Amino acid sequence: MKKNILEIKPGVFPNLGYLEIKLPSKVLKFLDDAIKNKQEKKHNPNLAGNIGSSYLIPDKNDWFFNRVISPCILNYNKIFGSSEQKYLTKNCKYILHSMWVNYQQKYQFNPIHAHTGIFSFVIWYKIPSSLEEEKNLSFSKHSNSPSTSCFEFVYCNTMGRAATKGFPLSSKDEGTMLFFPSTFMHQVYPFYTSDKDRISIAGNVLVDPEQAFK
Repeated sequence: MKKNILEIKPGVFPNLGYLEIKLPSKVLKFLDDAIKNKQEKKHNPNLAGNIGSSYLIPDKNDWFFNRVISPCILNYNKIFGSSEQKYLTKNCKYILHSMWVNYQQKYQFNPIHAHTGIFSFVIWYKIPSSLEEEKNLSFSKHSNSPSTSCFEFVYCNTMGRAATKGFPLSSKDEGTMLFFPSTFMHQVYPFYTSDKDRISIAGNVLVDPEQAFK
């Protein structure tokens, strides 16, 4: 006689996610050169960050778009399906609309915000603070949610409640890139244990209606 065993199957609601990429040295060298050629005028008035300075940087000959962004777009749409909102009557080419470098100083932060475009990305270029030292700060070490020096996504779960996905940052995360839909809300907490700048790179991917596919 067979035992009466419950057959239980999990059900998972589909949702959009993010891609995490470890950038190779060749790409980091390109970004290093791009930073050296940053624009002189500050980009801060166009950004939400409460940080020291931000500057637009070039993608010479679309090198970064072709070797990094384009494969990310293909993989994202393959894994999660297209996140594009259907506003256009024709499919148009993706373009790297803007890319900039951020210099975040001790105690500075980036409030919760979203970006412009279809996709966005952030690259942690230089992280001077120690994650262990940050966690051991007097106001963090007894918290059940230590957040100093963290990057964090904010989203609604299937119960309609606010949820977060945090990325505690240390030097081992240098050269890591997150790629995500531009409407994903996110924020960056301050760090406290280093007097050096934390350097990150961010950018937005849009579609160009002047480059429509026939």
